[in-house]
Amino acid sequence: MKRNAIKTAAALMTTTVVIGTLCSCKYETPETTVSLAPGETTAPTIDLSDQSFDTAYGSQLIGYLNHQYYFEGEPIPLAESNFYFIDAFSELSQYATYYGLYPVTPEGWIDLSAPVTSDIQTADMEADSSEYANYGEFLIEYAERMLESTYIIKTLAQEQGIELSSEDLAEIDSILTDTVTPSAAAAGITNDEYLQLYYGPSCNEEEFRTIVYDYKLAELFTSDYIDNFEFDEDEINVPNTRYALFWAPEEESDEETLAAQEALANELLENCVDSETGELSLDLFDVYGTFSASNYSNGEDGAYQYSREFAVSRGACVQAYEDWAYGEDRAEGDIEVIYAPEYGYFVVGYLGTTEVEDTLKDQIAVDGMSEYILGLIDDGVYSFYTEEEYIPAVPVETTLPSATESTGVGVTAETAGNPASSKDIIMTVLAAVGGIAIVAAIIAVIKNAFTKPSTPKVGSEDDYDDDDYDDDEPVSDEEIMRELDELNSK
Repeated sequence: MKRNAIKTAAALMTTTVVIGTLCSCKYETPETTVSLAPGETTAPTIDLSDQSFDTAYGSQLIGYLNHQYYFEGEPIPLAESNFYFIDAFSELSQYATYYGLYPVTPEGWIDLSAPVTSDIQTADMEADSSEYANYGEFLIEYAERMLESTYIIKTLAQEQGIELSSEDLAEIDSILTDTVTPSAAAAGITNDEYLQLYYGPSCNEEEFRTIVYDYKLAELFTSDYIDNFEFDEDEINVPNTRYALFWAPEEESDEETLAAQEALANELLENCVDSETGELSLDLFDVYGTFSASNYSNGEDGAYQYSREFAVSRGACVQAYEDWAYGEDRAEGDIEVIYAPEYGYFVVGYLGTTEVEDTLKDQIAVDGMSEYILGLIDDGVYSFYTEEEYIPAVPVETTLPSATESTGVGVTAETAGNPASSKDIIMTVLAAVGGIAIVAAIIAVIKNAFTKPSTPKVGSEDDYDDDDYDDDEPVSDEEIMRELDELNSK
């Protein structure tokens, strides 16, 4: 099996959390009659008469479902493997439809038949395009890692005697009673029939409970792992720096621009020299006035970005910056000009070391867990396989209806007039399960432990004394995740 570089970001929730909440979806309601409760004047309805499992996800995904997998020689229920493939497919389709990161079929889903012509990159994963002939191949490995990781975590949790409490079990029950049951009743079908519509003929209430149980067990194991993680001193005490960035990325800057920005950086460095001692002083390292970021925004000479304090964790920023911060001879009070081809010239100052925030500690612990789980997978400690081959997806004809056209699927009469496709119904089911997950429960452990490098963020002058900065750069991966979350919560 190919082993691509799938990466994790700290405190990422399971993909289904990003999709949204059940109450956020509004649908057009066909005429369907159900029994009214006392005091009700309008019955909630769903017309699913034109829906089937074979077409619920467009015409391509069905070929990737219903493959029998085995873990430690025991068959994995088809309902569970289907769930993870559907979850992965839905997540990738979100990136495809909302942000155009992947090709989309006329049906409105990621095109599994399309060739992978560029490296795959999202907020929480990266993959080399040369390893995949099409997006279907990537989906297979992505979903397989989700599924295998879940079973490994489940095994480890059981070995440690971790069990769900009565409150946890009640939470699982509430997913069925609060989401699946009302929707099934509104459609005039049983819970089993409703679940089979979206997860296949083998799915029923019992199987669905097992899937959610495994999610919850992974959540508990992850929490326990984080709570008991032993940190290396070097992991939580990191270099603390100050910097001013003069924008001159190598790919978009000519020689004149490079020279001008380097000269400004050196001028700022010279301003840091104490006239009485002749030594560089961090007290003089400031950008107000001559090197103000507002000057830059007005088209004048100035620093593109400035931060009074920036803690440098390994893998958190561009290599040149990290190398300088972790230099063997680095001493408090050092100030230099360095060049990072991704961004330009940095004037950097060394403030000593600082302890990272708790959120980063959680990330370090999750990364440690991720690395551990991936090691078990790559070393083949557990047996995980399928004997069934996958047939590549066939391109979807462009004559199919647009994904934006309503199929008439509805949920409640009171929300009538808001059209939705069958995909909206699917997302509500996924969201209901994702709602029980905590940070990094499943997704974090299927992705590589190393965080994708990023740069310090751009800030306005009003933010110079704070740790938070407004980002004027292209939309970051973290912002995409936040936007997806906000979009689906409306």
